[in-house]
Amino acid sequence: MREEIKNAGNILNDLISSLEELVETALKKKEIILTDAADSQKLVNIITKERNLTRDFKKVELSLAATFKEIGTIFDVEGMNLSGLINRLVDFPEEKNIFIEKKEKIDSLLDSFVELNNINTSLLNTNANYYRYLFKKLNKSNTYRRENKKQKINLVSTTA
Repeated sequence: MREEIKNAGNILNDLISSLEELVETALKKKEIILTDAADSQKLVNIITKERNLTRDFKKVELSLAATFKEIGTIFDVEGMNLSGLINRLVDFPEEKNIFIEKKEKIDSLLDSFVELNNINTSLLNTNANYYRYLFKKLNKSNTYRRENKKQKINLVSTTA
């Protein structure tokens, strides 16, 4: 069990690093839009940002899906999520606290990512509100799972 916990910890560390990079990128993009004085250039930047943001949101979604899939594989449980993982660590209080801290860090990064990308354009607001809703659901013991041949990612409720 210790080996599984170590592997899951490494996977979550990778996810945290990935999310930190995306938050840093989002911060840089927002600074560009907020500091640009020319209206026409600002519009171009916002349109470009919308396209890039859609890709960034997909990266977040894919990172979460891949992480939960890997954690599920380690513990041989389909659709494992962070709450389910933490619940399995009852006999390992020290590790459980570490994973709770990792979950809080991930939640914080996801919130920051959504807040940074929530500016006054309809597409960005729609995406940000959708992802804010998605991440709230994720915190309530839900998880991502790949479904159908196109590997479309959906939020799937679990009982953890």
